[in-house]
Formats: sequence, structure tokens, C-alpha cells
Amino acid sequence: MSTIFKPGLDRGGRGPYRLLRALNKGLVRRFLKSLDAPEETARGRLREIVQLSQGSRFAKDHGLDKIRDLRDFRQAVPIRGHADLVNYFEEVAAGTPRVLTREPVEMLLETSGTTGRPKQIPVTKSWARVVREAQLVWILAMLRDHPGLAKGKALTVVSPAESSRS
Repeated sequence: MSTIFKPGLDRGGRGPYRLLRALNKGLVRRFLKSLDAPEETARGRLREIVQLSQGSRFAKDHGLDKIRDLRDFRQAVPIRGHADLVNYFEEVAAGTPRVLTREPVEMLLETSGTTGRPKQIPVTKSWARVVREAQLVWILAMLRDHPGLAKGKALTVVSPAESSRS
């Protein structure tokens, strides 16, 4: 039987870790609970994604109203490259509402272009929340494992302040 690594974002640790953990105790509780039932967590996330897409052109084009499980989703939305979906992204960039999701697109982020030409990713409030929560869990684990990081200076490499306009 294999052992699954389960990070312990416990109450120990030093100042910055303890403070950040206390400020985000609900998130930590949900994260740790998700580790106890990863399959249910994944099913819940899929349900949320499908619900947020209802009423969009993408959902209509792919019959997402009939999705019951991951197998249904895989059949309705096969893996494709960016080029196969470019029409959807162009409509989003033009400001057309309800193309990929019923949520408004708040901004477009540009990818780094590491594996090809940079692409734009639409950002909604719910997507930004999920990314923010994942980053907070990562930062918590980093502070837990390397408490000295909170005492030093950080060097961050980023893209230019402006590379294009949309």
C-alpha cells in the first residue's frame, strides 16, 4: 500500500507562518479536508466549473448541460491545442460576454510563451480566487519549511511592466 504525502499545515511554526495560517484558517481547513477526500474534491471542482460555464457559448457548443461526471466531460471536451480554440479566445478579447463562462472576464493575462508564442488567458473572479488560494497554501508550506525566508530579501524575476496592450 502506498503512502500519500499529506502536508501538515499545523499550528506550530514561527511568527510569519503562524500569522498567515491564522488569517487563512478557513482555507487551511478546506485544504486539509480536501486531502482526506481528493476524489470528492475533484468532483466538486468539476461541478463548479460546469456550473460556471452554463449559459456560455462554449457550454452550448459542447453540450455541457448533460455533464454528470468526468467521463462525460472528457467526451464533450476533448484535449485540444490553443489553435483549435482560438475563435473563443478572440471573442473574449473583443469583449463578447458569455463566451467561455457566464462570469465576466475581468482581464486577460499573457502567458510567458515558454513553449511557444505567448497566449492570453481570460481571468474571472472565481478563477482568480482559486489561484490566490493555491498560492497562499504554497506560501504557507514554504514558510513552514523555510522560516528564514521571512527574514531576508527576495529577488523576483518578472516580465516587463508592459509588453503589449489589449
